[in-house]
Amino acid sequence: MLAVALFAALAPTAYSLAIPQSQTTGGVYPPFPANISVTYYQGSTGSTNCMMPIGTGALHAEVCTPLYWSGIGIAQSLANTCSFTLFTGSTSCSGANGTAESTAFSIAAGNGTVCVGVGVLDGGKFQKASGVWSCA
Repeated sequence: MLAVALFAALAPTAYSLAIPQSQTTGGVYPPFPANISVTYYQGSTGSTNCMMPIGTGALHAEVCTPLYWSGIGIAQSLANTCSFTLFTGSTSCSGANGTAESTAFSIAAGNGTVCVGVGVLDGGKFQKASGVWSCA
C-alpha cells in the first residue's frame, strides 16, 4: 500500500522530468550546423571537378568519415564558413605513426556546393581516404 502511494506521488514528477524542456538561454539551435549534406561522385578529376553523382549522404561535425569515392560535393552552410580536412592514405583520419597526408579545404558560407576531389578510384580496396568536416 505504501509502495502504491509513493509511486502515485512520484510519478508526475518523473514524468515531467522526462518531457523535453525548453532552453532558457541562447537559441533552440546551436550557432553552427551539426551535419551537412553531401553528394558522392565517381569520375572526378583534380581537387575541384566532380563528375557523375552516384549518391547522397551527410557529414557530421567533428566525426571522421571514411571516403570511398573519387569526389564529394559538400553543401555550403548558409551562415557559417566551414572546413573539411581530407586525409589521404587512411580511413581513420590518421595513419600508422601519423603518416596520412592531410589537406584542408575552406568552405565559405553560401547556398551552393563545393567539390572536393578525394582520389579514391577503386572503392577503397587499395586507395584509402577519410575526412573531418567542421563548422564554427
